[in-house]
Amino acid sequence: MLAVDDGQAETGVGHSDGRSVHFARRHSGEWKRSFAGGDAASWRLEGAESDVLDAMTPAVPASTRPWRALSMLAAAGAWLAGAILAAHHPLHPHLALLGYAAWCWIAWRSDSAPIVLLAVLPMAHAGPWTGWIVFDEFDLFALGAVGAAQARTAWLCPPPARQEPLPRMPSRTVAIVWAFAATTLIAWARGFGDAVPSGGLFAGYDDRLNSVRLAKSAIYALLLLPSLREAARRSERDLFLRTAIGMACGAVVVSVAAIWERWAYPGLTDFSAPYRTVALFWEMHVGGAAIDVYLAMAAPFVAWTVVRASTPARFAAAAAFALLVEYVCLTTFSRGAYLAVSASLFVLTLLLARRDETRNWARARRRAVVALAAALLLQAGFILRGDSYFLRRLDGSAADLGSRLAHWRQGLALIDGPVDTLVGIGLGRFPAVYATRAPDGRVAGDARVAVSREGPTLLLKGPQGASRAGSYAPSQRTAPSAGPHDVVVELRSPFAVRLAVSLCETHLLYDRRCELGEALIEPTGTWQRVRIALHGPPIPESGAHSRATVFSLHLPEPGSTAEIRSVMLAGDAAVGVLRNAEFEDGLARWYPVARDDFAPWHIDSLPFEVLIERGVLGLAAIALLIAHALYRLLAARNRASIGAPVLAASLTGALVVGLVSSVFDAPRIGFLLLYLVAVSLVSSERPPPVQTTRAEP
Repeated sequence: MLAVDDGQAETGVGHSDGRSVHFARRHSGEWKRSFAGGDAASWRLEGAESDVLDAMTPAVPASTRPWRALSMLAAAGAWLAGAILAAHHPLHPHLALLGYAAWCWIAWRSDSAPIVLLAVLPMAHAGPWTGWIVFDEFDLFALGAVGAAQARTAWLCPPPARQEPLPRMPSRTVAIVWAFAATTLIAWARGFGDAVPSGGLFAGYDDRLNSVRLAKSAIYALLLLPSLREAARRSERDLFLRTAIGMACGAVVVSVAAIWERWAYPGLTDFSAPYRTVALFWEMHVGGAAIDVYLAMAAPFVAWTVVRASTPARFAAAAAFALLVEYVCLTTFSRGAYLAVSASLFVLTLLLARRDETRNWARARRRAVVALAAALLLQAGFILRGDSYFLRRLDGSAADLGSRLAHWRQGLALIDGPVDTLVGIGLGRFPAVYATRAPDGRVAGDARVAVSREGPTLLLKGPQGASRAGSYAPSQRTAPSAGPHDVVVELRSPFAVRLAVSLCETHLLYDRRCELGEALIEPTGTWQRVRIALHGPPIPESGAHSRATVFSLHLPEPGSTAEIRSVMLAGDAAVGVLRNAEFEDGLARWYPVARDDFAPWHIDSLPFEVLIERGVLGLAAIALLIAHALYRLLAARNRASIGAPVLAASLTGALVVGLVSSVFDAPRIGFLLLYLVAVSLVSSERPPPVQTTRAEP
């Protein structure tokens, strides 16, 4: 039996896969009466027949033959695509295939997909180890879940069941969803047909496969929509619960990763160092605001755990969780994140107050909430005190705003003609078009592998433009022996070129301790081997510390180019610790990292991001989609919905941070936003109760 403790007696019966599932709401003891006041909601499963995920396994909807055929085709396509991707995993293809197959089975037989997808989202990306940019490990989870969802729609999920068809989705919602899908498809087609692919699985941002990288978020969300509708029809409360559990688990992952990052690099209490937390959002290797957007969307779910805590122990755990997430947010030192998280929590507070959520809170509960608020303020004051890095960033806000306004004007100048205005320059084409037209006279560096008769070579380009700041460096995580270290590079260049190499303790963008080397190589017209000695504080042997050791190389001088055939890192005890050092597997294990200047990869605005790549039609479609979701969540008939205030606040947070940051350029973040929009739409339909019975043999 699935029981919901809420301080009131209320029972009901539903059916799932032929089994009766009993729901009850009842008193839960003295703490409930004295502290929670009957407004907390905690969930547990009673009985030995199944667990909570299995109990929520959806019944398979009846569908017409054409739709069943399309669902079967979509399921087969998703599962096959995931299997191909797993088989080409750069690190452990056999383990990836085995894990992928296990996940497909789990997603098919249970309703764990929403929880697992949201829980693994912040960590299912191993780009610094694999070298993948277009694809990542989250694609394996998403494709498995999509295949399972479509298989259920096609009645492939045993045991077979009979159920009345789902009522039609409201016509206005259907029109908006189709408009979003159509504009996304058009933008993808323009982006995919605009350039010749060159990198395959290791394509970069100027490749047409970058359009696939950005389109897949929308594809996953759209293909999951039917199963989300079915889940909401059975129980909107259950669907929100699984979403909230997944978001809370994901926030735990981000918090743990960020705490480790701060401990290993700048220090847990060093808030004056110019170090901004990124956790496991490796998409920020070229800048961006992935962690900002994530925290803005996750904050209301964290607050929900506090509001719904039903015992002193649970409240203490939720309060500690809230303090931890606040620490992570504050150590991003992002003005946009601060504003967005504050806005999302403000909206959540207003919506809960409108429902008079706290009317039955007892005095002990109210005192505990006040104590938590005081602790949050004290922690914020401690982190943002006089020598905080944030205050230095705040002093530069006027200059940053001026440069951002200039960047927006330059980005909008990429729109050329009425076609671009209407449907955009193409999904994922902003970096390539920006580099081609160079509206500010500056071009980012580049790294790609070319194959010729002489074998594979790395074509490395330095930044172009006299005032060009920053660098673009292929990097690889390695396990070196104890230093000192030397680097041997085989290269050629038609001109004199300066090559910089480094071995650093680095998480992603910020170095802690480095061995550096640089050499000026004169042209000879042929391949030449150059040995570069590294100097600086010696990097300890791998395993002697918990920090990652990253090797990288780049061309610091503007406009310089070089062909590199091989790279070798040597120390006293080992030679050749770099993998794929001769680039025979393309850019496998090599992950490019940009420094200091991130303008070529982002427009830093959600509206402009959509307008430039998807045009006026795409901007209108996405604006209508999110606005419609918010409208339905805030409608009077959904005022009693358990999830409406949290979902509305989460979407608000994403929109606020989107005023000064791009959102869809990080596929995991784009998927999360669209997934929450989809949950909002289906949860607000308020379909009638459903009765499901087992099919007769």
